[in-house]
Amino acid sequence: MDPIVIDPVTRISGDARIKISFTEEGGVEDTVFIASGFRGFERLAQGAHLDNVIPLVSRICSNCSAFHQVAAAQAIESAAEVQISETSRKLRELILLGQLLHSHALSLALHSLPDLLFPMSDVAVRNILSIYRVEEEIVRKVFSLRALGEKVVDTVGGSSIHPVNILPGGVLRPLREERRAELLEMLTQSESLINEMSRLVKMLLKRNQEMIQGQQDAETAHAALWVEKGLALQGGRVRVINERNQLMEEVSSEQFFDRITEGVLPHTHIKTARFQENIIFRVGPLSRLSVAGRLGTPKAEGELAEVSYLWEGVPQKSLIYHAARMVEMVYAWERMVELLKETGITGGDLLRQVEPKSGTGVGLVESPGGILGYYLEINDRGCLERLNIISPLQCNLLPLEEGLRRSARQLAEVLEAQEGMRNRLEMVARSYAPCIPCGVH
Repeated sequence: MDPIVIDPVTRISGDARIKISFTEEGGVEDTVFIASGFRGFERLAQGAHLDNVIPLVSRICSNCSAFHQVAAAQAIESAAEVQISETSRKLRELILLGQLLHSHALSLALHSLPDLLFPMSDVAVRNILSIYRVEEEIVRKVFSLRALGEKVVDTVGGSSIHPVNILPGGVLRPLREERRAELLEMLTQSESLINEMSRLVKMLLKRNQEMIQGQQDAETAHAALWVEKGLALQGGRVRVINERNQLMEEVSSEQFFDRITEGVLPHTHIKTARFQENIIFRVGPLSRLSVAGRLGTPKAEGELAEVSYLWEGVPQKSLIYHAARMVEMVYAWERMVELLKETGITGGDLLRQVEPKSGTGVGLVESPGGILGYYLEINDRGCLERLNIISPLQCNLLPLEEGLRRSARQLAEVLEAQEGMRNRLEMVARSYAPCIPCGVH
């Protein structure tokens, strides 16, 4: 039986395809996720002065450019033994929260809603334009949340796509009082909007409960950065838990890089990542909520408790990634309001001097897709000798392919005849919101 190739995988960031190969008897032999287009940023950065690293790595991905900037800045600061100010840390957090809200709202509009509203409909119907024709107001509200996150990034970061305010040593420009008040008012007025989107996502997931429970998924470990309260967007210790949510190991950022084993597969340009050589793990919103325990903001705590109750804890089912993103959107909104109410957020202690010196540094952040790690080596002239990036898709590739494999075997008899069933495989891939540009960096 000839292979089935789903090309392209629609509604993801970047170009990829799924290939299902069969045995002579007609059973599914293998299912792989293929992405090409190696970009070579790790090599391009060699020899770059540390002042030029952040603008360079920002171009890896526009959807999570601020996360690449902060991870690179942290690695440089680690190598230079520089501690940034509390004000700079909070302004960076504001930028990351804004980009998290922007990215998750975009994923909700393009990845989640068409799959949850029209899971078995014709391919011509499963898109944001069809939703707009039927429920224009829903689309407008989702994109209003996206615009809200974009506004925060633009105001605090200096640019909505590739922020210019993040530098090694802190941030360049302060948040003016009038801008702080303006953002706080915008966020306060959007409370009903965030509540409405939360209700919508939960309602759609409940409506698709049978499909979610019947989904064959990979059961893997989860890894995420951890702090005592909230999402550890800017670093913390890395916790790895097993598929039963039991703690396996807790390590520092430096130890995490030491324990990661990267590998290559013959069919894709995305490298794989395993923990302790043989532990397959996943990262992202589902992993963050599994590891976090408590978020520390009342609305997000309530949403997490409801999701955990509806699906018996934060489960392995990849389609629940959509619910996890919704919870994180609520958290991002609440946390931004908290930060903007703090008097010190407009302070002037922003930038610490970073002197060129030889050394190594590590930076870990939680990007929308999961753990994003930077390891770099700097010489005494302040130029990069080596850069190694661990992207979320590297960590998620093996679980994603196993989920595709299991789903393909479950649906093997109807895959060729029914396009809707092939879409079920795409739904597995889209639930991870794979960022191909980050994966093939």
